[in-house]
Amino acid sequence: MPLIARRSVGVPLATSALALSLTAFPANAETWTVNGGGGADFLDIQSAINAASQSDTIIVAPGIYTGVGTEVVDMLGKAVTLQASGSAAETIIDGESVRRGIRCANDETATTIIDGFTIRNCSVTLESGAGMRCSAASPTVTGCVFTLNSTDVNGGGVSIETQSHPTFIACEFTANTATSNGSGVYCTASSQPLFVACDIIDNEPCSIGGGIAVFSSSTPFFSNCRVTGNSATSAGFGGGGVYADLNAHVTFSECVIADNEAPGYGAGVLAYTSDITLTDCDIIGNTNTFGDGAGGIQLNVESVAIVRGCLIAENTGGGIGFDDSSGHLSSTWVQDNVMAGGKGGGIRCANGSSPTITDCTIWRNSSDSSVDRAVGGGGGLACLGDSNPAVSRCVISGNIAGWEAGVYGGGVYADSSSPTFVDCVLNSNTATGAGGAVYLEYGSASFFNSTMSLNTSPYGGAIFNDDFSMLLVENCELSSNVATTSGGGMYAMKNGAAVCINATIAWNDAPEGGGLLSTDGGASLLESTVWCNSSDQTHGDWNDLGGVIIAETCPLDCPDITLDGNVGVEDLMAVLTDWGEATSSDVDASGVVDMIDLLAVIEAWGPCP
Repeated sequence: MPLIARRSVGVPLATSALALSLTAFPANAETWTVNGGGGADFLDIQSAINAASQSDTIIVAPGIYTGVGTEVVDMLGKAVTLQASGSAAETIIDGESVRRGIRCANDETATTIIDGFTIRNCSVTLESGAGMRCSAASPTVTGCVFTLNSTDVNGGGVSIETQSHPTFIACEFTANTATSNGSGVYCTASSQPLFVACDIIDNEPCSIGGGIAVFSSSTPFFSNCRVTGNSATSAGFGGGGVYADLNAHVTFSECVIADNEAPGYGAGVLAYTSDITLTDCDIIGNTNTFGDGAGGIQLNVESVAIVRGCLIAENTGGGIGFDDSSGHLSSTWVQDNVMAGGKGGGIRCANGSSPTITDCTIWRNSSDSSVDRAVGGGGGLACLGDSNPAVSRCVISGNIAGWEAGVYGGGVYADSSSPTFVDCVLNSNTATGAGGAVYLEYGSASFFNSTMSLNTSPYGGAIFNDDFSMLLVENCELSSNVATTSGGGMYAMKNGAAVCINATIAWNDAPEGGGLLSTDGGASLLESTVWCNSSDQTHGDWNDLGGVIIAETCPLDCPDITLDGNVGVEDLMAVLTDWGEATSSDVDASGVVDMIDLLAVIEAWGPCP
């Protein structure tokens, strides 16, 4: 698959180390030359570094440079600029599969600059950092390519350790190998690297964190980077693209994390007891090959995710999952994610997770199971095991629970949990079992100032409230939902407690209980209106707490079919489209959309009173 285009940072990047050195170094700095073919000051790079003084510049001609010790290049703590005169493809530091490429372990600072090399075929045994190792060092590395480097422990491309703070600009880490952690990048021990416009792509599978692995209170920052095509092999862990553990704090801004794989959790990003911040990022097409941890982003064991302005899309294994974790999703699209053998196609909250989800769109996600409903459910959002997410101003639309099997909760599935929804829209969701928009069992859920419309299920077109559940629906509208068997608007079971306050249940359709089906007092209504539904408005025993209006016919004073508070062109088009049918466009509930409905729309043209 071709690489996804990197987002533009909108600011020119200074990738020339020479430009930096001319401004930072004193005028008496010397320039040394290296050419393996002769005609320069030195034949090899290490000899030039050995001879250089602080602030000197070393210019390296195109060629393949090897070494004789444990590293091809040791920067020796010197504030020098090591710069290729040609391209990185022409100027190669080659470890010959027996030694490390570059070592920085003598308090190098940002004035130690390495610019424009390919570091390849480097190898170490029982040590981290085959291509490059930074230990208590903070060099600046620009325009370099780390490829085909390998270690039997951590950091095939680069290892950043012991409070190191290096900067990598416009570098590439590809086809590197680590047996344990971080085939591309490994970061640990309170280090704080910065990566700008870098590619961590197609690194070989390792146990954990195929692209990037971060540990032990480290705080890397990635800006305008791509983490794609990496993979992890540990079924109990994962993190094909990114893995964070042991109080790590990882930040991504305007990055792409795509097409990574893992067998267990978090093919794109996986965190344990760590914090992940993603701003304006794309998390796309990551795949979990086994397990029910989210394919896009998975937060485990008291981890925290801050996700702002991101796209989480087309991930297999679900979009984002919280397990005993928390966080805040805002202004984010969660779409087209698939959970094939578990709950929560778009978002999954489990084991006491209580994130806040604000101004998000959860769209066209799916959850299915070829076994039974106990496995699948919650095409858009699943809340499990005492999880209590707070969802506000969100659109949950077009999600599916079950392609063939009878799976529950097209939009939302809640089991033994207590989610809250405020100012939300749940529309056009589908469940093959029950609860087109919402399925609730053994818990509680609250909906305030929300709309549920055009949802479909055999039982409970909008809502199915199962036994031993508590549901509050206040100042909400359930309209134009369809149940193919019972409960067009809502299906409330006998041992549940579904309470509707100031609710409108209208224009829903079902062969039995077009508006509401309640068994043995499973539903209670207060100051609510049930009208314009097909078949019987209500079916079964329900509790009238006062101020309830049940009407077999619809009011014609405001035939607002689209429920936008205004009678206009869209309502007129709905009547013409549905002409001769029995749909929500049948504003007089005559059983067919006809001239009376058309005239009613024309006469009521304008804002509803």
